[in-house]
Amino acid sequence: MKTTRLGHTDIIVTYGWVEANDRRSHELWVHIEEYTIEVYDGIAWLDGDRLEEAKQYGEVPSDTQPNWYIALLDDEGGLDSISSEPDLNTPMPPLTRFIQEELDRKLTALRVMGRPRETLLQPVYVPGRPTGFFFRAEGYREGVLINPVLPDEFEHDDHQSRNKKVERPMRRLTYFHWLNQPYILSHASRAQEDTDVFSVFCLEEISDSDKEGYATNCWGSTGNLEEALEIARQNRQQLVGGGRLYEY
Repeated sequence: MKTTRLGHTDIIVTYGWVEANDRRSHELWVHIEEYTIEVYDGIAWLDGDRLEEAKQYGEVPSDTQPNWYIALLDDEGGLDSISSEPDLNTPMPPLTRFIQEELDRKLTALRVMGRPRETLLQPVYVPGRPTGFFFRAEGYREGVLINPVLPDEFEHDDHQSRNKKVERPMRRLTYFHWLNQPYILSHASRAQEDTDVFSVFCLEEISDSDKEGYATNCWGSTGNLEEALEIARQNRQQLVGGGRLYEY
């Protein structure tokens, strides 16, 4: 969840993206105060038979390759029809411009990321959390989330290998659920083709007496999941041993 001001007004917009469990579409939600703004377009991955159908009906050029597209989504988050990409040079009302700019930003980010991950997202119920609460991730092993959907506050890429302070004030629930919760993000190696890198992260309090806040700390990276779990295990023991493990 993020907030921003609408143009040059004092109107606060709350918004965020929801990734479908099959990883093939992303829906934008927008609220102004207590009012829900209906956003018709989302972003979907286009390939296979649906791509050929889109070519046949003239939704995309005949030489189009699989990629992410602005799309009208159905009730299940599936692709209904292809929409035109935002023309940000056209005059438009502030709310329309905000939505179009956010669609354009997300589309650019997804196209840089490329093909969606094939492993489905699933609800992960972690002991000690309130009844009904769950993370969304590819898996959960030894107390570690595998490729979870991250809060917007974290704002780091899969390949980030450095610590990063969480600059914006965190929502209380984000702090409550994510503090000292290790997670692993995997991504394709840039140095060696057809290999993956597994990076281990954890949201921790900043221990420097001159600073206050939280940081998504990288505990280390390695070439396979088992070694990444070992990195998480060793660092989690330090959290417990140092008395820093948050008790739910």
